[in-house]
Amino acid sequence: MFSDTILARETARQQREMFARYVGPNDPNKISNRALAKATGIGATTLAELANGSAMTVAQMLALRSVLPPEAINMLLEAGDARLVDAETAETNWDDLAANAAGLVSDVCEARRDGKIDHVEKGRLRKRTRELIAKAQHAVEDG
Repeated sequence: MFSDTILARETARQQREMFARYVGPNDPNKISNRALAKATGIGATTLAELANGSAMTVAQMLALRSVLPPEAINMLLEAGDARLVDAETAETNWDDLAANAAGLVSDVCEARRDGKIDHVEKGRLRKRTRELIAKAQHAVEDG
């Protein structure tokens, strides 16, 4: 089990990584700090502090959850070995889940083609895995 200090440090690291991956200017795959502030009601200055690893309240995390994808919030929860699960679930798309799982297997095989997984490939695989976990978690909860 992590000590509080180690858990806090790991949570802050994951939080910085989450903001770097999902929030930023001039990238169609990210939301800008300004747009995120407007959508969540969290001030731009506070968001910048959170992006640097300042402690986040549950209310702030829930506000971010309303805008960011589940895999982003799961990054925040990884240090505590937890995952986000929606209270209300829609019907599971099993074909989509299977396609995503097969895609991850294909990505791992491609990355291992040269016998090792470098830091760029590892980052891409982690992102793909987080997305798959979010979808699989939904399937498990949907029953």
